[in-house]
Amino acid sequence: MTINRAFVLPALVLFALSACDGAVPRADERQPSHPAPPPPLPLPPRAPPAARPPALPPAPQIDWRDVPLPAGNWVWTANAGGSAARFGLAGAEPVAMLVCDRAAAVVWIALPTQIAPPPTPAPRAATITASTSSATLSAEPRVIDGLNTWAIGVPVANHLLDAIAFSRGRFRIEIAGLAGAVVPSWSEPGRVVEDCRP
Repeated sequence: MTINRAFVLPALVLFALSACDGAVPRADERQPSHPAPPPPLPLPPRAPPAARPPALPPAPQIDWRDVPLPAGNWVWTANAGGSAARFGLAGAEPVAMLVCDRAAAVVWIALPTQIAPPPTPAPRAATITASTSSATLSAEPRVIDGLNTWAIGVPVANHLLDAIAFSRGRFRIEIAGLAGAVVPSWSEPGRVVEDCRP
């Protein structure tokens, strides 16, 4: 029997390699080349955070059309220069006034104040808002029927007066430095406007 020599050499190589199988550890069995760091020490217990009071929600912004109207009535009176309408409680200082100055062709929209103005006061910013329009004007101190007021002079041809007369239920008067007034839009303010127009 003859042995094929071409077969012997590869068989010996395979035999030698199979003997090495247990000697070389696989990658997942090898020991690390440097020691693993020790596990971290546990952190000391933390004190619970101080309880914060719950945040208050922001105060709701109330639309001026939803503000309750002040108590009182409009009272119309005729005078030498035209007419006037005052809103408030009977026997008390009015909350707001509309006064016609026919000679100047102006309707004064005024808020009374308890404080007399300085001798030469600067005009103040003022805003009148009706349901259909709004205007920024200026107010000046005026004495009307013996009352110290800050008054806004509106020319009789200004369409803002029509917006006040036909406003849906109310209009707002704001003058810097004073508490504003939201008053009902009844017929008396419209009558003052009509009395003042030629």
